Amino acid sequence: ERRARSLAFLKATTIEPDFLEFRNPAGNFSGQSTTTIEDAVTDALRKATIAVPKIYWFELITVAGHVEENAVKNWSVVIRGGISIDDLT
Repeated sequence: ERRARSLAFLKATTIEPDFLEFRNPAGNFSGQSTTTIEDAVTDALRKATIAVPKIYWFELITVAGHVEENAVKNWSVVIRGGISIDDLT
């Protein structure tokens, strides 16, 4: 069982080599939402596609929030996004 957990952890934390091979960073973009982290990411992607119309990938860099009365009032995220290396040619 311990070996199975170790293998599962390794698989879950390893980035696919094909993913790394075909990406080129284009910048960091921020997004916000009063509802969910996913909506904040969508907001950041919307902004990213204005600057980088052919955005191909993103990774979540930072997640933060603002709390009022013991509840999340606002989500803020920063994503790093980029294009496919194929789009460079």
